[in-house]
Amino acid sequence: MADGVVILWTSHRCAGTAFERSIRELESVKGLHEPNCLAFFCEDGKLRDDPDSVYEAKVKYIISQMQQCASAGYKYLFIKDLAYYLGGRYNHYIQGEFANFKHTFMIRDPVAVAHSIQGLVVQNGVTPYFTDTLGFQELCNMYEIVKDANSTRPVVISAEDVFNNPRDMMEGYCKSVGLPFSEKMLKWEPNVFDDWKQYPMYEVWHNKVMASTGFVKHTEKQTKSSADLLPEFQSAVKNALPYYEKLNSLRIIFPSYNH
Repeated sequence: MADGVVILWTSHRCAGTAFERSIRELESVKGLHEPNCLAFFCEDGKLRDDPDSVYEAKVKYIISQMQQCASAGYKYLFIKDLAYYLGGRYNHYIQGEFANFKHTFMIRDPVAVAHSIQGLVVQNGVTPYFTDTLGFQELCNMYEIVKDANSTRPVVISAEDVFNNPRDMMEGYCKSVGLPFSEKMLKWEPNVFDDWKQYPMYEVWHNKVMASTGFVKHTEKQTKSSADLLPEFQSAVKNALPYYEKLNSLRIIFPSYNH
């Protein structure tokens, strides 16, 4: 079963849940949503003081999900998670039961990420946690760990490419990681999955993807800039850019490997 596990590492507001939503249209794939979230946060959304024992439990949980897939009729397990949830525990996912994971990475322009998080603050009054690099440093760290542990270059994709060319990007991604592709992945019915509901404020974080019916092409001209952000977000974008730019230089635009 381990050869059939694909994990998408990303950060907040990088459209990873929309990507996961598309993958979940495949009948042969079981989705697993951010299993390390509740090792990083408590159920009320506060940070955990001592998460080590919870991380060990999450590792065992993921292994149990891998083992249950075949008996439940699934051929593959697809995990979407955030690298910064690991708190630097990257090596858990490149050894033992996890050695054959197919690791992939999804990024988005940090300015867009910051605007999306800031929008949650303004519209919903939430005070979401975010790292001083918007999670991009941890994402870059995870990439380096995976790259050094594997003989092949991990797949890196961008949210912008997926939304602007969903068919080629989804088909190319599936082919690159050994998943089947289906036209059903491009259009779906609004839905919320049970494992999404266990996370703090899931209605706020996932309201758009829960109501979505597919990928919507970004046709409007980009008008937002870092100058429109609150100071703490401007600082986070500045800190995130070197890590984002490194990963962006490695991204793949399907069907071509050139960009």
